[in-house]
Amino acid sequence: LKFFKEDPNNYLSKLNERILKERSLTEDFINARLKKLQSAKKIKDYKKADKIKEELKLKGISVQDLPNSVKWKIIF
Repeated sequence: LKFFKEDPNNYLSKLNERILKERSLTEDFINARLKKLQSAKKIKDYKKADKIKEELKLKGISVQDLPNSVKWKIIF
């Protein structure tokens, strides 16, 4: 069954863009913060890494640590 007139992935992408805009965020900003988070983890500055994760959480962004990277998603 097709419930959407458009591709669901396209719909979700547009929804994410709209939510980020409403929160005055951009993917570039989030990715820049994640680069700083990864740099902090690389030098074992976990206090700084946790601070960046908390900053993003307060802006409605969840960060998941992966073995060689991080993944983010919007908190609804």
